[in-house]
Order: sequence, then structure tokens, then C-alpha cells
Amino acid sequence: MVNPEEIVFGGWDISDMNLADAMARAKVLDIDLQKQLRPFMEHMVPLPGIYDPDFIAANQGSRANHLIKGTKKQQLEQVIKDIRLIELAIKRNSLIGGDDFKSGQTKMKSVLVDFLVGAGIKPTSIVSYNHLGNNDGMNLSAPQTFRSKEISKSNVVDDMVASNGILFESGEHPDHVVVIKYVPYVGDSKRAMNEYTSEIFMGGKNTIVMHNTCEDSLLAAAIILDLVLLAELTTRIQFKAENEGKFHSFHPVATILSYLSKAPIVPPGTPVVNALSKQRAMLENILRACVGLAPENNMILEYK
Repeated sequence: MVNPEEIVFGGWDISDMNLADAMARAKVLDIDLQKQLRPFMEHMVPLPGIYDPDFIAANQGSRANHLIKGTKKQQLEQVIKDIRLIELAIKRNSLIGGDDFKSGQTKMKSVLVDFLVGAGIKPTSIVSYNHLGNNDGMNLSAPQTFRSKEISKSNVVDDMVASNGILFESGEHPDHVVVIKYVPYVGDSKRAMNEYTSEIFMGGKNTIVMHNTCEDSLLAAAIILDLVLLAELTTRIQFKAENEGKFHSFHPVATILSYLSKAPIVPPGTPVVNALSKQRAMLENILRACVGLAPENNMILEYK
């Protein structure tokens, strides 16, 4: 894999604050670490972004001083181009990974629901409460931005529920509620509480309750690095079937990156897999193939 020190980071923001001052404003890193990083970050400024209160919360207006100029029509044309993310990526062979990093609570949900359904335990109610501060919490306090997060957090159980036709009839799914509240005082320390209620043998009930506290930005930052490293690696992998004449690259819509996102994007006609164990197995077996090892199937027949 590429050396992380060779990666060049860039990005867009509606605020023109340099990264050193933005780091101080966010209050995520320890002050001593901020002092060490300041010389490297104070000259880094993001590219201008697009701000529209219909897509970004209106409460972000006070920091929106670094914008791409244009009329509503020009902004709409840009959004339309973004919606055609997939056709353009295929044409230019650039990668699309998915939507919304899967870092804490949602990753646990994809593991736990996979276990419950696989064990014949029927989840009937999944309720997630979240509260956090910092700008992410402030942005999510707006209904339209919360709705996007609600969808990506809720869809993570769909394929696992659909995989067991004995527990769940066609179209049946658990009651799944996601609540996110903005609490400025907690800053970047995100608090998440989950309740999983399931039906068990002979009409019994089982309830699992979990609490998670994490530094939200720091949890996601490492995943961004993982995403970049894996995405770069996949651009250097080529393969072919036995009956194919030449090698070709992975599809630009990178299913291999599903392990890292709440809402994986897959090529047309490809089933979406949210179960974390299956996502990880896919990733591991592709890497095993790259070094000439057979896929890991866990049958251990050689010991039977």
C-alpha cells in the first residue's frame, strides 16, 4: 500500500478559515498537539464550497464566507452533475466508495443484527439515540440534514433482515427509529444509546441495551485514511476470468469499500451487503488473492 506520508490532502469548505484556526475552533485535539500541528496547518486553506440552505442547514450561514459563486440555476446544474456520479465515474474510471462513514454505533449495529438474525433471533425494535455537539451536531439539528443521516443509519439492517425468510415475511422489517439531538456542551464527544428488542423461542423477549461514547471526528478521520489507502490500492489491481482475453480493473463503483460506509454504493444489479462480517471477508479474500492465497472459507476440511 502507498505510504500515508505520500498522500496529499485537500477539500472544500464553505468557511475560509485556515486548517490551524479551524482546528482550534473545533476543540477536538489536545492543546499541546494543536501547538505541534499549527505550523503545518496554518497555510492550508480549503477550496470554496457551495452553500444552499436547502442542502446544508441554515444554521451554517454564519460561517458561509467561502463560496462558489453562481445563480440557483448554476447550482442546480452542479447538483445534477453530482447525481450523474456514477455514469461519469465509469467513463473516467474514477472510484466511488459510498455515503457516510461507518464508524461507531452503526458498525456495532451491522454486527449485532447480523448475529441476531443469523442465530434465529428476530429483531422487532431497534431504537438509537444520539447526542453530540460541535458543528456536526449543529448541522444535524436541521430536519433536512437529519433526514439524510436517518436514512443511511436505518438502511444498514435491510439486507440482513431480507436474508432470513423464516424470521421475516416478505416486506416485514423491525421498527427502526434513529434520534439525533444537538447538545453543544459535549463537543465532539458523541454519546450513543441503542436498544435492540427481539422475539425469541416460545414468544419470549430479549432486550440488549448498549451505550457508546467516542470522539466522533477522531473516529472518522482514521477511516478516511483507510478509504484513501484502499481506494488507491484498488486502482492498481487488475483481474480477469478464465474465459476473458485481457485483464481489467475493478468497476469504478467500488463495492470493495463497503466495509467503511453506512450506505454502500454498488454497480447496477449488484446486491447491497451491509453485514460487516461479509464486507470484511470480501476485502480480506481480495487481498489474499493478490498475494496468491486461496479465499478463506473457514471449512477447515484438512482437519476433519
